[in-house]
Amino acid sequence: MTENIRTGNIRVVDAAEIPKSPVSPKKTQNMLLGLIVGLALGIGLAFFLEYLDNTIKVPDDIKERLKIPYLGPVPVITMAADNPGGNPGKSGTREGSLEEDLVTIGSPKSTASESYRGLRTGILFSAADVPPRTILITSAAPTEGKTITSANLAVTMAQAGNKILLIDCDMRRPRMHRVFNVPRDRGLSNILAGTCGIDETLLHTAIPRVDIIPSGPVPPNPSEMLGSQSMFKIIETLRGRYDQIIIDSPPITAVTDSVIISRWVDGVLLVIRAGETHREIIKNGIGLLQAANARILGAILNGVNMGRDSYYYYQYYYYYYGEDGEKKKKAHRKKREESRH
Repeated sequence: MTENIRTGNIRVVDAAEIPKSPVSPKKTQNMLLGLIVGLALGIGLAFFLEYLDNTIKVPDDIKERLKIPYLGPVPVITMAADNPGGNPGKSGTREGSLEEDLVTIGSPKSTASESYRGLRTGILFSAADVPPRTILITSAAPTEGKTITSANLAVTMAQAGNKILLIDCDMRRPRMHRVFNVPRDRGLSNILAGTCGIDETLLHTAIPRVDIIPSGPVPPNPSEMLGSQSMFKIIETLRGRYDQIIIDSPPITAVTDSVIISRWVDGVLLVIRAGETHREIIKNGIGLLQAANARILGAILNGVNMGRDSYYYYQYYYYYYGEDGEKKKKAHRKKREESRH
């Protein structure tokens, strides 16, 4: 009987069951882990790209990194108000009619026009005793909007009742004559060469109280001519005939013309293209001006984005008056229209 009894050492502890879900892959865990890793990499990449970007984009960059006063922004100039089908263009890079370049004339109620009026106020109050009468407008690099800034600033000052003179000292790539549609056959180079007098080259523009001396024919030695005592005598002679003299000049780091003229003016205004000009180039230009003992009035940020998601959207609530005299606020009106939709 003992031999016939068969015993075993295997016991059923728990019966096998069919799994209701797969053991692998764990989709929820993997998705959560991927989301966390993706956010970490994205934020890290954004900070890394921001670290590599050494351009000037916001006013704090001018105040903290360049150590010069900040006078205000100028938005990308568009003529949408008067030309709905027009294409937006960068301030200082377009060539067109008088109204296209002079936004203060073509669109006087736009944000750009208000920006130039704010610059006018900042410049006139940049000195405690008397406002600067001779202002040199330059930049560290080319195509930053010096000429358009000079022209619109002259118009806003003339609209305030001042008598303004524009002098085009950019004898390498002159453009001021195109903005005001005046000839360039005689100008500053002829005065410096002694072939013409000041009154022979002085031109009245279509803008009331705004006169201009164009650059004249391009000479072979602009730096030597601008650095002569004749240039100093011209500025001193014209100082007593105008309330403000605005001088358009070439980039600082490209040629030495602006540094030479900076010794004879009351102040220098630096134009900086937002998000394009590198800090090291601007610092180099500021160092050249400081070495020449020039007085830097401050800097403006040109071509800034005034869009809804930009840094300046919540800072620019400009008031304007319509033809009926009613005071309106663009930003609030836009929000009300969006809420209705």
